[in-house]
Amino acid sequence: MSGATGAALPALDLLRGSVLGCTVTKIEGCLNATTNYVLDALMQGSAGTETGQIQTLADAVKVAQSQGFAERDASRDIEEMDSMAKLVLLANFGVFRTLDSDNAIDEVETFRIEDIQRSGLSEMNVTPDVVANWRATSMTPRLVSGLESRDTDASSASLGKWTASVSLQTYPSSHPFSSLQGTLKGILIHTEEMGDIFASACGLEPEATAASALKDFRVWLQSKR
Repeated sequence: MSGATGAALPALDLLRGSVLGCTVTKIEGCLNATTNYVLDALMQGSAGTETGQIQTLADAVKVAQSQGFAERDASRDIEEMDSMAKLVLLANFGVFRTLDSDNAIDEVETFRIEDIQRSGLSEMNVTPDVVANWRATSMTPRLVSGLESRDTDASSASLGKWTASVSLQTYPSSHPFSSLQGTLKGILIHTEEMGDIFASACGLEPEATAASALKDFRVWLQSKR
């Protein structure tokens, strides 16, 4: 089900495969392409609206809708529901399932959407003054889904020892998330043994989502042999 967490971005594949021998201490992901596009449009602040100027979050959403990057009702993206759902999948079928691989998924503690702390996008925290300050300080805003161990023993699969959040963060130009322009998605996995692992991806739609679904189906078939 890796495709459900990021289409072309192999976020769950990395957690279930590439870092199996590692202790994962934290994951951070820009998992929603719509919010990346909206925030980039807001930062550029020009072209695309009827007035010719993007001044508010609502203006940026309208641009994304006119370009086909946001649905007519973009609330699930802007109000973080999409990002939270993907984080639940990464936590339950990636991090926790890997840490407690001896048990079936229904025997492992699981995160729910209600367990995720939210402080995402809104007209209240993305004001013109805030955007102007981001521009002046060369910071890049991103809606980030995060899962972090609160315990010195990051190998524990106990839900209470991990914190899940979806929040608006800003990064300097040197950070990998600042390179995620347009509809690029990305994930940053922090491990004790391999250090930090970053991956990004973006493909043409609907081909990218279809290809990831086909890949997941083939993986499932192989697991049944």
